[in-house]
Amino acid sequence: PILLSEEESGMGLQKARDTAQDVTIGLSLAHHYEVAPKIRPKSVERKWVLEAEGFAFDMAGTIDIDEEYLMSREVSMPQLISRIRDTKTRSRNLGQREVDASEQYTFYAMAKYLIEGRMPEAVIQDNLIKPTKSRSAYAISYESKRTELDFEVARRRFAKACDIIQKGAFTPANPSDWWCSKEYCGFAANGSCPFFNSKRSEMITKPEPKKGERHEPTKQNANT
Repeated sequence: PILLSEEESGMGLQKARDTAQDVTIGLSLAHHYEVAPKIRPKSVERKWVLEAEGFAFDMAGTIDIDEEYLMSREVSMPQLISRIRDTKTRSRNLGQREVDASEQYTFYAMAKYLIEGRMPEAVIQDNLIKPTKSRSAYAISYESKRTELDFEVARRRFAKACDIIQKGAFTPANPSDWWCSKEYCGFAANGSCPFFNSKRSEMITKPEPKKGERHEPTKQNANT
């Protein structure tokens, strides 16, 4: 069944649907005018698999946009540029660090490097920021690079992931992770996750007091 957040439940199904449609149109327009004209794709939704010898699992993924184009130079021959792009929708912009630290792009770049024998010049994340009551949706892009040292770290992380899967020793999500919430996790929403405290989540997401106001501690806050 469709699970609505508390905010969506409060506005009703029809208004929640209309709002979702308006947000989708706004994000699509932002992508159409601000991002799409810059994209020079070689392939879209490129699926890849890397056979990992000595491991119980292989690596696999799908690159949203694999770019390749010739960049003209005045003195030398044109240079072939290869880049990886991905699109994300966000409620707020998380900035450059999100892209620099992303394991996803490290594995994508490593796959392209191992399959084609060349390092991509850059990985790019095109962020589509959802509209608010005070502004329209907009797009902003961040570029980052990967090196062979990043690939060594990724291999070690892959080895550890294989070990965890085989042992079934899964670590619960950090309560501060965005997906550890009723809005994004069905287990948290239906109360079946033993590692999720819905009362704590409500306190964490409680809005900040406005200027001149202050929130009194609740009984649970006082007893914690």
